[in-house]
Amino acid sequence: MPLYKGLILIIFSCLCHVSGLSQTVNNDMTEAIELQIDEPFNSKTDGNTVQYACIDQQLTGKCIQYHNDQWFTFTNTNFETLYINIGNQQCRDLRGVQLVAFEGELCSPDTYRILDCISLATQDDIYTTIGPLKPNQQYWLNIDGYLHDYCQFKIEVSPTPKGVSVKAVDVLKKVGGQKKKNVVQLNWSINDSLAQSFQNFIIMRRNDAAFAFDSLDQVPVEFNAFGAYQPDYSFTDQLYEPGTYWYRIIAQNAESQKYLTEEFSFQINSIDLSKAILFLDYEENDDIVISVYNEKDELLETISLRYRSREHRNFTLYIDKYKKDATKELRIVLYNKDNDHTKEVFVGLE
Repeated sequence: MPLYKGLILIIFSCLCHVSGLSQTVNNDMTEAIELQIDEPFNSKTDGNTVQYACIDQQLTGKCIQYHNDQWFTFTNTNFETLYINIGNQQCRDLRGVQLVAFEGELCSPDTYRILDCISLATQDDIYTTIGPLKPNQQYWLNIDGYLHDYCQFKIEVSPTPKGVSVKAVDVLKKVGGQKKKNVVQLNWSINDSLAQSFQNFIIMRRNDAAFAFDSLDQVPVEFNAFGAYQPDYSFTDQLYEPGTYWYRIIAQNAESQKYLTEEFSFQINSIDLSKAILFLDYEENDDIVISVYNEKDELLETISLRYRSREHRNFTLYIDKYKKDATKELRIVLYNKDNDHTKEVFVGLE
């Protein structure tokens, strides 16, 4: 078998269970699927085995756990830099993908040189930068799944990055975050060169149970009538449910390329929040719908649940989030789909 030199990128997908797993065709390096630049490919990790002769666990250390193995290849033309875009992740757990880059001869671990090792914590669309690259050089991509689990994703080699950068870019000044009860405030400053390079900042948030970040708002880079930039920025968010929340400040340039700049986490305790306790007395597994209305009989929220007495008998309803749309009280409608029974409860807000 001929030897190839180049860059090898290893991508580790997150955990997700599927029954009846079987190996993919490109389980073997000699059967690697060839990716065309700018042509995305949908893939999944299906119970493959590891080619231990072609990896070196000592080089990757604690960053990697090898269990499944899947190979791709692509040939660079004359690009000095390319991006590996990972999107449309559909996985059971939150870890998302892990990426390791190294160069060397095919299936010769003693020639490998690690270029990068990245562990993520979400299933967001991301990209990593690969370069400098050699013209007309063949490169290899190895995709690995944890244990016997399963994750679907889309992979693309492209001169255009898509999603958010994997690594944080150190461009902000005086960046910080603080929490007072259930209110979070992010503060950051920029210099003149950053003001000229970027158009806005995207604020993203997720809680611990979420698989990906949600975009909350965009904060534009501002200039006054004399062309002077605004150096200081802030963003305030009010939270209405207890838990751990993660925030990201994403800088976006004129070409819509997104760079992760900072990440924060805050713990919101239930004692910080106004709440009402609803006593729910139903049969196990009853299908219950909780509808929340204000004084104008406007529907504010609908909550559906499969009744479990230990979990739902004393149901906590956090009411701070309704105060912007209601002033004095809430009307709570409890509907049992199984026996078509309806009950109303009123909760005061003052």
